[in-house]
Amino acid sequence: MATQSMAIIDGFSADEVTVIERDPDMQGTCARKLTEEEYHDWLEEYTLSELWNKNMIGGRPV
Repeated sequence: MATQSMAIIDGFSADEVTVIERDPDMQGTCARKLTEEEYHDWLEEYTLSELWNKNMIGGRPV
């Protein structure tokens, strides 16, 4: 599933999310899988949608 819905992203754990972003250096897109371990400290204070909205996990429209 692909989404930019803040309500939907909060229904998933970080381990279930893959961020797709445009990579200007590669002149294409890149995919990066999130991990709970990588964002554990942030997720104690914020939801996934808050981190996405603040562009802390990437994937925001340019």
